[in-house]
Amino acid sequence: MLSGHRPDAIYAYKLDAMTAMKNQDNAQEIKSRVSHAPSKGRKLRGAYHVFPAKKGGWAVRKEGAHRVTGYFETKAEAIARGKEISRALGTGFIVHARDDRIRKTIKRDQLRTLGVKVQKTERIEIRTTPSMKALLQRAANFSHKNVTEFLLEAGINAAEETLADRRMFRLDQAQWQAFQQILDSPVTARPRLAKLLTEKSVLE
Repeated sequence: MLSGHRPDAIYAYKLDAMTAMKNQDNAQEIKSRVSHAPSKGRKLRGAYHVFPAKKGGWAVRKEGAHRVTGYFETKAEAIARGKEISRALGTGFIVHARDDRIRKTIKRDQLRTLGVKVQKTERIEIRTTPSMKALLQRAANFSHKNVTEFLLEAGINAAEETLADRRMFRLDQAQWQAFQQILDSPVTARPRLAKLLTEKSVLE
């Protein structure tokens, strides 16, 4: 149980891997992040993948990323979101079947011509110094993008990383009780997962 919380401001902190293993759903979540990471060597670098999530439903993840961009109940919802992101960022798009085999690969040039483009109605205006603008322009040129495309991609990636890296979540009373029930649930042995979590990283 977490201490120091107020009834009107309840917080749950991110669990470490071994604590998370206590609950089957958490264990499955960790396992899905490990087993469904997009494999290396795919032709479309930076592409977004749609694949079946271990906990059910479908997930969207960027090529090479360790965190899932989003979970969806249906494959159609995941594909729609994946296409929207890929089209906005100018990346490729890959759809997996339930057996995790690749069923569809769409290059970024093809993606721009498929379907109706999402209408962009919102505008973000920023002010900057000449030196900052020059820096952004150089980086955009290096990435073969214009400044708008470069800022949009960098901003979306930063937003996804920030939200995925949250370590404190505000819970209402019902969510807090559900969280406590998960922590108090019986321990489920996961020998293979325990072994995986204790293995040294290739970078160590």
